[in-house]
Amino acid sequence: MKQSAARKAVPSSVSEDPIPTFGEVFPDGAFLDLVRNGASMRPRLLLWDGREQIVDDVVEYRGQRYEPHVIHETFLRELKLPAQVGTSGPVREFLPEICKLIDRFVSLPEKSTALVGRFILATWLVDAMQTAPRMLIEGPDTGRARQLMQLLHCCCRRAVPMSAVTPAALCSLPSGMRLTLLLQQEAISPKLAAVLKAASVRGNPVLRAGQLLDLFCAQVILCDADFDEEARVASSIRVPCMPTSGRLPVLNTELQQRIAEEFQAKLLGFRLSHYPAACATSFNTSKFAFPLRQLAMSLAAVTPEDADLQDELHALLEEESAEIEAANWVDPNTVIVEAILAHCREAKMQSVYVGEIAAMAAKILEGRGDLRRLDAGETGRRIKNLGFSAEPRDARGVKLRLTNEVCVRAHALAHQFDVPAVRECDCRAVGM
Repeated sequence: MKQSAARKAVPSSVSEDPIPTFGEVFPDGAFLDLVRNGASMRPRLLLWDGREQIVDDVVEYRGQRYEPHVIHETFLRELKLPAQVGTSGPVREFLPEICKLIDRFVSLPEKSTALVGRFILATWLVDAMQTAPRMLIEGPDTGRARQLMQLLHCCCRRAVPMSAVTPAALCSLPSGMRLTLLLQQEAISPKLAAVLKAASVRGNPVLRAGQLLDLFCAQVILCDADFDEEARVASSIRVPCMPTSGRLPVLNTELQQRIAEEFQAKLLGFRLSHYPAACATSFNTSKFAFPLRQLAMSLAAVTPEDADLQDELHALLEEESAEIEAANWVDPNTVIVEAILAHCREAKMQSVYVGEIAAMAAKILEGRGDLRRLDAGETGRRIKNLGFSAEPRDARGVKLRLTNEVCVRAHALAHQFDVPAVRECDCRAVGM
């Protein structure tokens, strides 16, 4: 390897104590990343300045020295790190190469294969995204599901398989390491689901034992029990593993190692080449159901300079979007916003009681075949969570003043939640 200016004699201005790091992205486009150190479990640091790569135990860059952060040996045994920077080529050629690998060893439907391929690429650019992608593996074919998990372990960035995970155990993960979690659980408790949800949002640290933990990471979940419906539908790639007549090829330890050796290097090259463009991704997500928009944006970031590949996401997520829209018809927040909007359109009304909003929301639900009843208490709590401020209680109850600000917010929420009545008005306005 060539020695760049970053490895010249260390001047007196350079800090003597190296900074422990899992990796860095510098403002000038240089990268630090963890790489495999031959037969040793202890990783080394790779410095890439856009032209040359340097691998060492301690690396100096712009007056500061860095060393690999200490990682527990149990994690090191599971981590499949690249040994060097490989060449991935154009994403239009590299994505089909990954999909071919998935098809060979897992044999999923074409749509699922395309989404899994994009998920793998996304794990290498996750720190360029606002929302980390999540994959839920479902279906009765557990052998196929486990083989998919093994393949993801070979290809995803810093993938670590784990099971029997509790919220406390999840919070013991190294902060800021940007792992890809490969979770195999009998069940996902509400508390664990809450931590996983928090870990999918960048800049959303989790407080544990007086410390703020950066757990932001991509997630793969193989769960024996039904996962939380909102999380299952709203923000995840769903991969059904169904039995087929054909037998899956053997994916033994030796073959997994060869796949990891080849693809980890290529995928590191993909990261270094595409990270800047991924950070600047521009993609119109307005045609997706609202809960899918962040996922769509994250998947679009893996093909940042290929509009045709980005447009394929509309077809790939079409079923999920339709399912969310169907569920949206009877979502309590949706019908409450719809009821507030209806009262806003009554020109003579200056205010409305929460009980009246609850009654209208119940009528909307009944008209759509849902016999649930929303009482005034629950409706009031939801109205507050939606960002509306009600008046103090009087003899008739809690009242919401229909100010211009309230009506504007109701219209904005109606578009955000894709309220059916607003969608129908929009369609009539454009002559659909």
